[in-house]
Amino acid sequence: MHVVLSTIDPSLENALVDRGQRVLAVIPAAELANRSDSARYGLCAVKDWDDYTRLALLARELEPQGIASVSTGDECCLRAAAVLRAFLGLPGQSLASAVAATDKAVMKRALAAAGVPVADNLRAGTPEDIAAAGDALGWPVVAKHRYGFATLHTHLVRSREHLAELHARRAFGPLAGLPAGFAASAVGRGLDRAPGGILVERAVPVAAEYHCELLRNESRELYCLPGRYPAPLLGTDDGDGMAPAIGSVLMDDSDGEEAARVRELARAAADALGLVTGFAHVEVLRDTTGAWYLGEIGLRPGGNMIPHLLRLQHGIDVAALLADLAQGRPPSIPWRTGRPVAWAAVPAAPGRRITGVPGAEEISGLPHVTDAIAVVRPGTVVDGPLSSLTAAGHVFCTGATPARAAAHAAETAATWARAITTEPTAAG
Repeated sequence: MHVVLSTIDPSLENALVDRGQRVLAVIPAAELANRSDSARYGLCAVKDWDDYTRLALLARELEPQGIASVSTGDECCLRAAAVLRAFLGLPGQSLASAVAATDKAVMKRALAAAGVPVADNLRAGTPEDIAAAGDALGWPVVAKHRYGFATLHTHLVRSREHLAELHARRAFGPLAGLPAGFAASAVGRGLDRAPGGILVERAVPVAAEYHCELLRNESRELYCLPGRYPAPLLGTDDGDGMAPAIGSVLMDDSDGEEAARVRELARAAADALGLVTGFAHVEVLRDTTGAWYLGEIGLRPGGNMIPHLLRLQHGIDVAALLADLAQGRPPSIPWRTGRPVAWAAVPAAPGRRITGVPGAEEISGLPHVTDAIAVVRPGTVVDGPLSSLTAAGHVFCTGATPARAAAHAAETAATWARAITTEPTAAG
């Protein structure tokens, strides 16, 4: 039997079941209601991924059942999966590696020790300590949840005065509107209650931001695919939050030295964290002086719509590759490369009710669109923090070059957003 740990995405469980494998999905207790109609695999609930006493008891219950693997593609679950593997004596990512991939302070220390360029940073206990860290590092700074992801609990803090404004707005408290499954993760807590404290780093003046998707099997690189975000993810909206322009385009040979530098830094970061077999999602920054920095690295597949982008561009099925690794098979990639594809998220106005939205099929008929995915429908109340998880929909467009594909995606997303009608909620 294969044990899969997941928060809200059942794609790995389903991929294994489709291959005739027995699966037990370990999921957050708050997610049980969303999986209650699934009879394809067994379910087991946990309230907190970092409840190691509960994980030890679960390992004891699982041991007599002959567990073949413990797997996850979810950053929230990496440490818990490593703990279960340790108790069950199974191969896979170690706890030390999982901690380095999920604790930003440990991660930055490992990267710096390996000579990978990272922004100067300090650890802080609470939001009250950000002021001293900012004075030491030089303003502006970025304050982050050490276990955060998707830019949740990530704040650009410009000055002591701006820090006071954020305190007054209670910006460092818990987030409302997150998916129920995130209740088992520390990310649902505010910076004021972040386990292990906060990472504060010097804010790099970002000119361009990139990502890179890697997969290795027994140290052999299967792919290393650089991509470019349409805009830096921080600091382009109200001065302390997430940029509304979310999306990505995979780079090609026309990007030359730029793409090569992203690959170089991504590989160095994966080496620094000891990646032998598995995925990595790497964030890379280039500043306004031309200097390059490694932002973060996660030892898991890229999230949000990146797997769908890889499928459209290259025929890469991330869930199938995760299943290959769980079964101990060499991952199989049926490469398919066509015209460049770009993804753009359709922004949604927080705190409002959707009254009208064009369907995905209508958007799919527009020029250059290869796929469209609707997230909201009439009656939906858009809630939750502004982040890379917030969108009304997603569009995927082709173009003659990555730059043209990205431009088509941005234009189409803007067209879709303008066609969405909303009204204030009763609370508003």
